[in-house]
Amino acid sequence: MISAVPSQPPRPRWRWQFSLFTLLLVAIVACVVAAYLGTARRLEEAKATIGRQQADLKARDAEITKLEAELGILTITDPSKVHILALRSKEDWHWRWRVYLPPGKKWRITQALGERVPKQGFDMSNVPHGSSSGDLSNEEFTAEVWIARDVNGSLRLNRRFGGSGVANGISEEDAKKLLAGGSTSTHTAGMSATEVFDPAGPIELLRLHTHSHIPQPDGSSISSEKPDFGILLFLEEAR
Repeated sequence: MISAVPSQPPRPRWRWQFSLFTLLLVAIVACVVAAYLGTARRLEEAKATIGRQQADLKARDAEITKLEAELGILTITDPSKVHILALRSKEDWHWRWRVYLPPGKKWRITQALGERVPKQGFDMSNVPHGSSSGDLSNEEFTAEVWIARDVNGSLRLNRRFGGSGVANGISEEDAKKLLAGGSTSTHTAGMSATEVFDPAGPIELLRLHTHSHIPQPDGSSISSEKPDFGILLFLEEAR
C-alpha cells in the first residue's frame, strides 16, 4: 500500500496593504515636499530679482554721482565731515574745488613750495612752508589755486578760498624747474566724485611734483626719481 505524500503548505504572498491612514500620510508628505520645492523656487526667484534690482540701483547711483561730479554738485552725506569735489578747469595750472566745511570750527591752510615737498605725508619739518588760520565759510564755497605771472612777469601761486585770497611768489629757479617740460604728477582731492574727510585732517587738496627727463644711451629718456619741484596744499582743523 502506497502512503500518500503530504502536500506542502502554500507559500504566503506579500502584498502591499494600504490603510486609509497610510494613504493620508503619503499625501501629506507629498504636499509638504511640493510646498517646500515651490517655496524654495520662489525664494530663489525673489533673490534673483532683488539682486537685479540692487545692481540697477548701484548703477543708477553711480550714474547720479558721475552726473553730479560733472555738474559740480557737492553731495553732503554727513554734515559733521569735510566734503570736497574737484571741479573742471579749462586752463593749465588751475585747480578748483567745491568745498563744504562743518560749522563751529576754525581751519588752518598750509602751503609748501620747492624741491623738498614730500611725495607722501605731511612732515613739514625741513620744508619751506606757510600756514594761515582763521574762520572759513561754514557753507559751501569754491576754492581755487592757480599759477600765473603777475604784472611784473614773475610767477606766483595764487589761492582763493571763498572770499579771501593770497598769492605767493615762486623763485625764478623754481619757475624754471616747473616749466622745464619734464613729467608732472598731480593729485587733487575729489578727483572723480565727492570725497569725505575727517575734519581733524590733514586733508590733501593738491600735491604736485615735476620731474626732469634723464637721457638714456638708447636715445630715450626717463623721469628723475627725485622731484625737481613740488607744491603741497592741505587743510586741517586749527586747535
